[in-house]
Amino acid sequence: VKMVVKEIRMVLLNDDLLRCLFFGESVNIAQLFSWQLVCRKWRDLIRTSCRVLDCSDFTEMTDEQLLFLLRTFSNVASVALASSLLTSDSLMHLADHCPCLTRLALQNANRNFFGAESARHYGRMGHLAWLSITAAHGTSCAPASQALLDILRQLPHLKVLRVRLPSKKYEPEELLELPVLCPHLESIDLGYSVFNAETAVAVATAYGAQFQGLQLGNSLVDDEGLAEIAAQCPNLERVGLNSCKHVSIPGLTALGVHCRRLHKVMLDGLPVGNDAVRAILGPESDNPHPLWLLSLNFTRANNEALRILAARAPGLRALNAWDLDLSAPDESSSLLSLPEFLDRCPLTRLAISHPSLRSELFVGGTPETQRRGCLAAVPHVALGHCSADATDALVAAFDLAPLEANTTPVSFESVPQAWRDAVAQQWAVPLHLSERWHALPSVPWRPCLTSLLYHAPNTDALCEALARSCRETLRVLSLSNTALTDVGGVRLACLSRLTHLNVSETAVTDVTLAALAGGPQLEQLLLAKCNNVTSAGLEALLMQQPRLHALSLGSCKGLTSLAPLLQYGSALRDVDLRDVSDIDTLEHLFQIPNGQGPAVLPQLRVMRLSVMKQLAQLVNRVPKERQRGIQFSIGEMRMHRPGGSFLAEFL
Repeated sequence: VKMVVKEIRMVLLNDDLLRCLFFGESVNIAQLFSWQLVCRKWRDLIRTSCRVLDCSDFTEMTDEQLLFLLRTFSNVASVALASSLLTSDSLMHLADHCPCLTRLALQNANRNFFGAESARHYGRMGHLAWLSITAAHGTSCAPASQALLDILRQLPHLKVLRVRLPSKKYEPEELLELPVLCPHLESIDLGYSVFNAETAVAVATAYGAQFQGLQLGNSLVDDEGLAEIAAQCPNLERVGLNSCKHVSIPGLTALGVHCRRLHKVMLDGLPVGNDAVRAILGPESDNPHPLWLLSLNFTRANNEALRILAARAPGLRALNAWDLDLSAPDESSSLLSLPEFLDRCPLTRLAISHPSLRSELFVGGTPETQRRGCLAAVPHVALGHCSADATDALVAAFDLAPLEANTTPVSFESVPQAWRDAVAQQWAVPLHLSERWHALPSVPWRPCLTSLLYHAPNTDALCEALARSCRETLRVLSLSNTALTDVGGVRLACLSRLTHLNVSETAVTDVTLAALAGGPQLEQLLLAKCNNVTSAGLEALLMQQPRLHALSLGSCKGLTSLAPLLQYGSALRDVDLRDVSDIDTLEHLFQIPNGQGPAVLPQLRVMRLSVMKQLAQLVNRVPKERQRGIQFSIGEMRMHRPGGSFLAEFL
């Protein structure tokens, strides 16, 4: 596909770049390094035009590696990091080499990202307007309120704040300083159980009309407080009300009346039904509601909610309906099937689950919908329990007839001129461009199923359907605790782009592992409680899967030896060995040969064990130099001591 960027004509090597440019997918650093091999001019263009640096897949990045990347891509405006090995020096590098930085996302943040020294580095990022910090599990820092306020004192121009700290010891009174420290904030998300009713109302009232997002999950906010927030903040776009037990229809009605720009609403766990959907959408009008995401998990809504959304919010793109009986029609209307709903609201994300789901929910719609299956155009699907009579209709929903548009390359000439100009100027494409792509029917492209979480009957038939229709698109598949057997397991080898597979608690055997060995290049494979898997099958798999870095073998009773890990598991970084009795092999996993080559499992960073007996048997055998820097998980307890001998210290 030929294109002209800054008067330089070049040929792209693959379609990954087009997806990132026009469909809003993230640009990761591995893709950038592969693209820069085209030619010198292209390499220089990449270096100067790259605006988004996504390193969230590099969980072992060091400060030196980050410094190299920042020097290479000097005009980066958005950075995402997820390495637990970074120190406060990484913040210094960001401040020194990213003068245009406006967005910063930090996952697995350790204690080095908090404190007075780190706060000074944040203060040197003068243009930072969007900050997201998710602390690593077990990170200890100052009291949550104090640690947060130390950072915010250095960022007076911040507009969006999202922080997840391990401690819930927030002092609501201290949060009243937020409007003073950050007068330009438009969105606040500090997690659940943070705000009380008085603090939430005071903070929202202080910001007034500029406020656009607020997370109130699991707080004590009631209808009166929510009504006051809605009246003072008419431009709210994102509201989280998960598990707010004191919120009911009057509060939601006030929210719908005053806030006409709502596009993301979370109502999980509220004791409300279909009336909540009507209330959120507000008074009826000729213009469609801008609602984009609605979460109704564990509420009392039913099929009538689909009818309301189809009529009032045709722009809806994500719906969470876990534990909702969508096949139960309202007394005043007939059943609206899922295909009919998807014809009006072309979703990109869908989550449904209920034991009473019937086959009627999955049939109907236009002839085009019937031809391709009702879930053909939903890229991300999570589907749980349903009744037995819905099995055939459910499998048919995934048995897609491949669309010609799915196999036809997207032509650059078919993209509107305005987008071509934007690409030519600065590589600047909105992060969520795919949300607006549906408004351009002239372009021959439709989304395809890329991730599926499935927990329903007739799993083997589903695998057959996926192998026929989604072999070039599906990347993430979870079939844990289903009736999957080798009949369907061997068909998974046809999914050429599959990278993450979960078949835990199923009846698969070595036959499935042998088929997967010659199939897609997996990165993560979960086999927990697969009792029919043996060491021979594990060896056959590991021999031909060099990219596999996460493997779960917990409670696999058929595994008598973990010896294949010693020989073929050099790339493994995360291993689950809970309830494994082969202590001798566990000892060998940590051995450092004396001048005879590298250590066994040199990339190992996370090991999951189940009982203290395993740990006690290991502690006296494992050299201390191999214990450093490895994170152990014992049951639900996770501990990390990167600087010392954790095992001996813990015991």
